[in-house]
Amino acid sequence: MRILIVEDDRDLAAALDDALRFEGYATRVAYNGLEAVRMLAEQSIDIVLLDRDLPIMSGDAVMETIASNDIPVSVLMLTAAAQVRDRINGLELGADDYLIKPFAYPELLARIRALHAVPVRATSPAPNSHTTASSSTRSVTP
Repeated sequence: MRILIVEDDRDLAAALDDALRFEGYATRVAYNGLEAVRMLAEQSIDIVLLDRDLPIMSGDAVMETIASNDIPVSVLMLTAAAQVRDRINGLELGADDYLIKPFAYPELLARIRALHAVPVRATSPAPNSHTTASSSTRSVTP
């Protein structure tokens, strides 16, 4: 399973990267929202761990980009925005799950496993369109 960690706190990003690699996951790290969108356009990712408070492009804008471009990926918002309204807003933006920092690492792993068990939202072809083999690069509009 391929996980994209989108986190501007370099220490936390490195800790997550190391821990998830130890668990056997293939990981990539983006330190800002624009970098995350570029990575999503360039490669297939199964799960995005998405911070909301990011430089250059917010996590909310990344989530909106994922949703508006029908990128087939599960998103777990992993953020300090802890108010009920924040959680509702993140889920309404299209996140599949929401975990508040600080978090317990075993809970994060359980949520990743749960997201992996659920089919990823898939894009559907337009009526009467022909399906072609997909390339490894997607066009994504931020």
